[in-house]
Formats: sequence, C-alpha cells, structure tokens
Amino acid sequence: MTDDRHTLENNLAALGRTHYALAERLAQTAPAALEWTTTKSGDLSAAVLHDGKPRQLASRFDPRKEAAQLIEPVDFERNACVIVLGFGLGYHVEEVVREIGEKGFSLVYEPDIAVLRAVFERRDLRQLFTSQRMILCDDTIDRSTLTRYFDGFNAVIAQGTQLVTHPPTRAMHAEAFAEFSRLVTDTLAYCRTTLATTLVNASRTVGNLLGTLPFYAAGESINDLRNAAKGATAVCVSAGPSLARNIDLLRERRWRDNVVVIAAQTALRPLLDRGVEPDFVTALDYSAVSRRFYENLPPLPNVTLI
Repeated sequence: MTDDRHTLENNLAALGRTHYALAERLAQTAPAALEWTTTKSGDLSAAVLHDGKPRQLASRFDPRKEAAQLIEPVDFERNACVIVLGFGLGYHVEEVVREIGEKGFSLVYEPDIAVLRAVFERRDLRQLFTSQRMILCDDTIDRSTLTRYFDGFNAVIAQGTQLVTHPPTRAMHAEAFAEFSRLVTDTLAYCRTTLATTLVNASRTVGNLLGTLPFYAAGESINDLRNAAKGATAVCVSAGPSLARNIDLLRERRWRDNVVVIAAQTALRPLLDRGVEPDFVTALDYSAVSRRFYENLPPLPNVTLI
C-alpha cells in the first residue's frame, strides 16, 4: 500500500463520518493529474493542467503564508459564518477552520471533484473534519441540501457572513462559481427570513406553549395515534391547483373507504363543502390568520386535529 493510498483512506474515513455521500463519490472518482512539488517552506504545492496550460493551485514558495494573506480581509469578530469558494490544496480552508473554531460555521465549495480527490491522496486533511461546523460540498449541491445544511446555523449566519474566494479555482470555474453564489445568496436570504419570523413570533410561541400546557400535561399524547392507520394507504390533501381537479375523487366511496385522508388546515373547508370528512387535519401555522379555517364549522367528532 502506498503512502498516497494510506493518506486517501484516512481522509475519506474522516470525511465520511459527516459527509458520507461525498466520501463515496470521491472514492469512485479518478484523480486529476496534478504536478506536485515541495516548496522552500517544506509544504506541498501543485499545479493542474487547464486549457493546455499549468495552473498553480497554491504558492510555489510558501502556501501557508499565501493562505494567511488570502483570509486576512475576513473579520472573524463580526462574521461567524465564512463561505469558501474553491478548496484548492486546502491551506486557506485550514486557516478558516482554525480561526472560526467552535464559535462559527464554514461552508466550502469545490466544483472539481477530480482535483479534490488528487489533493486527498497527498495531503493529510483529517483535522478539517473533526468538527461538524465545517461542511464540504461539490457540484452536486442543490437548494434543498444547502438549506438543510444551513438550518442548524441560522443564528450563526445572522451574525454575519463573509465570502473567501480561491483565485485559481475561480479562474478555472467562473461559471460554476457564479451559479453557486446565486444559490448561496438565495438560501441565505431564506435563512435570515426564517430567523426573523422566529424572533417576531417568539412571544406568541411562549403564549401558545403556556396556554396548551394543561393539554400537554393531562391530555392524550401522540402515542395514542400509534398504529392507528397501520397498513392503510394515505392521501395527503393540501391547497393548490391540483386540489380543484382531484378533490371530487374523494367523494366516491370506493376511493374514500379505502384510504386515510390527511388534510392541511387550508384544505379542510373545501373538503367539507364536498361532503368529505378527513381523518386527520394538521395545524402547522398558529398565527391569528389561521383561525378562519376553523370558524363556523359543524361538529366533527371523527376528525382528529393534529
């Protein structure tokens, strides 16, 4: 077993603890042909062939000094989130993770997974993946995945977010960088809106929790619903263009008698207007506006509100 293989396996094992799918893709990817050199500082540097010309991924003289200079403009006191565009050889990523520590969050995007695989073969990067506060992603990232990554760090992101761009990677993948930047901008806006909504609703949330405390303490729990519809086919009904086209199907007994109907609160009245009683109604939004969905309803003893 060569040292390169040993280094790769160690890196993939460390990455796989938090990024299993990416580790699997890296394991199955052929590495880019990098030209490696040892710099005067004793660190590794490398160049990749791009458009017929070698493109240096890190300084030929002192990669760590270059990395420190690259992240020098980042104000880590005011920005708890740093988004890094381009992994390169990882020196600047190590600097960002070291500076952030456990008080912040970093997301690193690398569009060229073949280059990433080659770097994983030569540099020991295990320390990068000891914390779950650093996320590494490739060009398979999409909006839903990025939103899921950000969800646990909304408060951190709101404290301030700054971008760090790796110049060589940007020069080779300008279009991918532009597309990812738009994705990040949209997702960050969503996260800030979510946090603002949570803060605005904080007092109402506390009031609702206190108001329903007797029901939590002495009423039925969700355990009473366990296996209540085991083996049944469920039909989830929500508001939208398809509702008007399909709602009348549930009026037919051959359909209604063989399914469990779970309705969003917005779909409750349209169902009742057509003589269809759902089995369950979900109330997900507790705002005052939601009261109108339950006003002037007839008794519904067979409908469970969740």
